[in-house]
Amino acid sequence: DIGLRRDTERLSLTASYDFGDYNLAAIVARNSQGANWVRDLDLTDRIGWFSRDPQRLKDESYELRLTGPQDGRFRWLAGINYYEQEFFSSGQGGTAGTGCISFVSAVLTDDPATCLPTTLVFPNSLADADEAEVLGLFAAADFDLNDQWTAIAEFRYQDDTFRKGGGLVREGQPVLEESFTDLLPRLILRYQPSDTTTLFVSYAEGQIAGEFNAFFINADQREREQYLAQDPKVSEALPAEKLEAWEFGWKQTLLDGRVQMNFAAYTNEWSNAKGRSSFAINETCRASDFAASTPGCDPGLGQVVGSPKQIADPNTGELVPFFNTRNILIPGDARIRGLEFETLLRPSDTFTVQASLTYIDSKYKDYEFNFVEPFAGFKQMAGNQTPRQPKWSGNLALTKFFNVAGFDAFVRTDMIYQGRAFVDESNLAYIDDYMLMNLRGGIETDRYRVELFVRNVLNEDAWATGARWTDFSSPFQGTFFTAKQGVAVSPQDKREIGLRFNLRL
Repeated sequence: DIGLRRDTERLSLTASYDFGDYNLAAIVARNSQGANWVRDLDLTDRIGWFSRDPQRLKDESYELRLTGPQDGRFRWLAGINYYEQEFFSSGQGGTAGTGCISFVSAVLTDDPATCLPTTLVFPNSLADADEAEVLGLFAAADFDLNDQWTAIAEFRYQDDTFRKGGGLVREGQPVLEESFTDLLPRLILRYQPSDTTTLFVSYAEGQIAGEFNAFFINADQREREQYLAQDPKVSEALPAEKLEAWEFGWKQTLLDGRVQMNFAAYTNEWSNAKGRSSFAINETCRASDFAASTPGCDPGLGQVVGSPKQIADPNTGELVPFFNTRNILIPGDARIRGLEFETLLRPSDTFTVQASLTYIDSKYKDYEFNFVEPFAGFKQMAGNQTPRQPKWSGNLALTKFFNVAGFDAFVRTDMIYQGRAFVDESNLAYIDDYMLMNLRGGIETDRYRVELFVRNVLNEDAWATGARWTDFSSPFQGTFFTAKQGVAVSPQDKREIGLRFNLRL
C-alpha cells in the first residue's frame, strides 16, 4: 500500500546549579526515528515508478556550560559539547522499480507503449548511510568599553568526523572517513547612544562538513576517465562548506515605545556549496554485478568480471554499451546579500500593527548543474538565483483588542506575501508570487482561551513551492536518464475554518 509509517522518540534532560555569581548547566538529549514509505516516485498519474525507502536516525548530544558573573563590565561563558549521529538510508529512492525502460540508443517518444515489457528493480544500496561525531569547545565574552560601546567575541573550535558508506550497514562494503576541523569566530561591536537606539556590526564564520563522491572513489581507471572527460572538476571528496557573514543592524524605539523598528543589512560569501550533476558511465562488470544479475553483466553473452557492461539490442541482437547514470557532487560558490526591516506600531492601547519586509539577492558565482544541459545547452549557473529563495517577501498583521461581557477579546488578520521564486539552479522555471490571508479571533481568561480561525481566507490556489524533478514516468534510457525534466509542485492548503480551545491547569 502507498503510505508512510514513522516512529519518533525524543528525550532531553536539563540541569542547572547556581553557586555565588556562577551557573553550571548541563544538557543531555537523545532522538531516534525509524521511517519507511512506499510512494509514487514519478509523481504523475502514470503507473510507472514506485519506491520503498526505509530510514533510521539516531543521535545523542551532551553539553556542559559554565557562565560567569553577568553584572559587571566583563561577562563570559565557556563550555563543551559532543554530538553523535547515525543515519541509515539510501537517499536515492531506496528500492525502486519501474516497468518503463529502454536500454538501446534509439530515439524515444513520450508514449508509454514504447516501454520494454520488463520490470527493472534497483535495490537499496544504503550507499548514503553515514555517521558523524562532532566535538565542540566554545567560549564567549562581552566587555563594556564604556557606557555606550560593547565588544563581544565568541569562538567555537569544532572537530567534525564524518563516515559514510554501505559498510556501516553491511560487511564487506566500503566505509569512507574524513575529519573537518576549524576555529569559527563571531565578533560583534555594539553602540548604544541612548536607551532607545542600538547600532551593531558583526562578522561570523560557519562550516558544514564536506562529502564523498562514492561512485568516483570506487571507479576503476576506465570509469574515472569517463567522469573526468565529462567534467574535470570531479574529485573523490568535497571540502567543507564555508560561510563568511557580515551584518549591520539598527534597532530603534520611538514615542515612548509605541514605535519599534529593526533594520539589518547583510552580505554572505558561501564557498564549496554542494552542487549535484549527473554522469552517464559505461561501467565495468564486477563480481557483485553477476551475483545481483545487474543489467549489462550477463555470462550468457560472454561477459566476465572486468568486461564493460553491454546488453543485446532487441532489434539487431548486437551487443551495445550499457550506461548507468550516477550523481556526483561538485563544489560551487555563491554570494547572498539582503535587507530586512520589521516594525511594531501601537497607534492606541487596543490596536497594534506589525509589518516586515525582506529583500534577498542570492546568486551563484560558480556552480555547475547539468540536469538541464541536454535541452538547455548549458550547465554553468553563475549569475543565477539560488532556488526557492524569493527576492521579496513580507507580512502585515493587524490586531484589535477589546472587551466582550467582561472577557478580554481580540481579532487579528495576517497578510503574508511570498515573491516569485525559481524552482532550481537553472532558473528556467519559477513559482509565481502569491498572497495569503489568515483571520482569527477569540476570548481569553486566566484559565482558558477560545479562538475561531480561518486559514487562507481568499482560498489562494497558487503553488506554495516547487522543485525540479526528473520525469521518471516517460520511457527513458540509462544513457539519458535525466534528459526529461519537469517540476514537482506543492499546492497551498485550501481554506480551513476551525475552533481551538486551550485550558490552563
